[in-house]
Amino acid sequence: MWYYSNAMINFVLGAILSGTVLIIIYLTLFSKRKLINYRRKDQLERLITQQNFDFLLIDVRTEAEYDKAHIPGAVSIPYKKLVTSLPVENMFMTIIVYGGNRKISNKAAEFLGNSGYFNVTSFGALSRWNGKLVRNEYIGDNHIEDSGKGRINFPV
Repeated sequence: MWYYSNAMINFVLGAILSGTVLIIIYLTLFSKRKLINYRRKDQLERLITQQNFDFLLIDVRTEAEYDKAHIPGAVSIPYKKLVTSLPVENMFMTIIVYGGNRKISNKAAEFLGNSGYFNVTSFGALSRWNGKLVRNEYIGDNHIEDSGKGRINFPV
């Protein structure tokens, strides 16, 4: 009888532990809760200036538009390329997406969220950004990078 008691206790404890692990995995995989919403301009600017936080800022406009001007630290992955290949293997990385308009930015963020990325935010259109922009100008064979201030100088 003692043997069955210990076995039964071990079985029940194992079942409780297994159930707890499955609940944690489920909540981790299917939770759409965002820790910080980088739609606010001040939060995105603070994120960009931090050196110790790993994130990915994606510009989904065309490469030509990206070359004209983009937010510092952004990488160019045009929307058409984004839907054919995912940007990073780390599904838990913070990803912020912006584009030429809010609709394409939201569409790209929704695609990444549906593809399994957990912390994806759509910043919206580049025109919302008031901070510095990286501008690339080509004069002959010389490549000049310069940062301007806000959307006043942004070529629309």
